[in-house]
Amino acid sequence: MVIEPPDKPYSHVEPAGAWITADGSFPDARVQSLFRVPESLPENAFVHYFFASDWNAFIFIGATEAMFTWSD
Repeated sequence: MVIEPPDKPYSHVEPAGAWITADGSFPDARVQSLFRVPESLPENAFVHYFFASDWNAFIFIGATEAMFTWSD
């Protein structure tokens, strides 16, 4: 898991919760990040990315199996 630090203009936002979207599999041509998929990931692994709008930063998660559940 990699979480990019907040972009400077967004680093002083009040902590009222995060606005995060699940955007898709990585690599993706729309994503401009210094993150690179590690060569050491298992062959059957994948990387999914999320975008934190409040931070203007990405969250990357690599796994061989995952399940996403939304809870209120």
